[in-house]
Amino acid sequence: METRSPFNANGGLTLVPLPGFEEIATELKNLIEAMGERPSHKHPYTDVDIAIPKFLLRPSDETYVELDNKHICGHDCMIVGSGPGTDQMIMSLLWGIGYVTGRHAKRISIVTGYFPQSRSDADEGKDVLALPPMILTMARAVADDTGIHRWICADPHSKQITMASVGGKITPIYLTKSLLTFAYEAAKREDNEAPIVLAFPDDTAAKRYEPAIDLFEKTNGIKLPFVKVDKRRKNSNVSEIVGIKGNTRKVRGSYVIMLDDEAATGGSLINMAERMKKRYGAKKVMACVTHGVLCGKAPALFTDQSKSGDRYVDHLITTDTVPIKGRPELEALVESGYLSVYSWLKDMAWIIYRNHWDLLIREIR
Repeated sequence: METRSPFNANGGLTLVPLPGFEEIATELKNLIEAMGERPSHKHPYTDVDIAIPKFLLRPSDETYVELDNKHICGHDCMIVGSGPGTDQMIMSLLWGIGYVTGRHAKRISIVTGYFPQSRSDADEGKDVLALPPMILTMARAVADDTGIHRWICADPHSKQITMASVGGKITPIYLTKSLLTFAYEAAKREDNEAPIVLAFPDDTAAKRYEPAIDLFEKTNGIKLPFVKVDKRRKNSNVSEIVGIKGNTRKVRGSYVIMLDDEAATGGSLINMAERMKKRYGAKKVMACVTHGVLCGKAPALFTDQSKSGDRYVDHLITTDTVPIKGRPELEALVESGYLSVYSWLKDMAWIIYRNHWDLLIREIR
C-alpha cells in the first residue's frame, strides 16, 4: 500500500530550488521522505514534491521564467538556495518568490544556508548602506499578500541580519556545535598528541561559539583553552591584526583550530595562521568556517598552502551551506583531503520538515 502524508493545514510540501540547487532538492526530498519510514519515528511520513523553475533569456537578454502551478497552488512551498548574494542570485530569488506567489502557493518559506549579502550587514561610512534589510523588503514586496512565513539561514554573520525583520521572520540555525565536533575529531585523527587550542578572529566569533563550546566541553568532559585576535577593521573587506589576547602560552606545540563564520578571500585566515605558528609556536593550524565562500584568490591561495611543505594552514574545513560540489576550482583541494566538508543537508532536511509541520525549530538551533 502506498504511504501518503496525513493532512497538513499548510498544504503539501514542495521544494522550489533556485538554479544550481536542483540536485540538492532531490537529496532533501529523499531525506525528508525517509524520516517517516522509520518504525520508531514519532513524526508522520511526508510526501515531498519538487517544482523546478526554468530561468530563460529572451533575444533581448531579458529574463523570463517558466513554472506552472503543479505542486505550487495550495502547497507549502520552500524555496531552496544560498548566497553569496550576487545580482543574479538575488534576482533569481525574487523571480522565484514572485512566480510561487503568482501560482497561488498557500505558504512561502525560504532556506538559504548563507544569507545573501551577509558581509553588508551594517552601514559603512557615509556611502555604504546595510543590504540585508533591503533584500528582505524586496522579498516581502514580491510575496504580496501571501507573505514570507519564515526565512531560515545558518550561522548569520551578525545579529543585525536577524534584526532586519520583526517577529522571528529571519530564523537563524547554528551549526557551531556540529562543526566544532567535526573539526576536533579531524584534528585528533591527524595528531592525537598535540593539545587543542581554539582561536577566534574577533569577539563576535567567540561569542557566537560560546554556547557550542560550553556544550562540547560538558559532553566530553574537557576544557579547551582559547585565544582571540585583536584586529582593526577598515571596512567589510580589509582588516589588520594588531595583537592576540587570551591564553597565548597554551598555543606553543598545540593544534590550533581557528573558528569563524566564513572564509571569503582567505587572506585573513592565512595571516592569522602565520602568526600562530611564527610568533606563538603552534604545531599545526586548522581553519574551520561555516560558509566556504572561497572567492577571488582563495582557491589559489589554499592550493598553494596545500602543496607547501612550510604551510601555515594545515587543514581547511567548511560546511556546504555554500555548495562545494560543482566548483571545479575546489575539486583538487577536496580530492587531496586538504579541504574537508561537513554536509548540513541532514540538518536542512530536518529543519524543512519541522517548519512544514509547525514544530519548533528553536529546539535544534
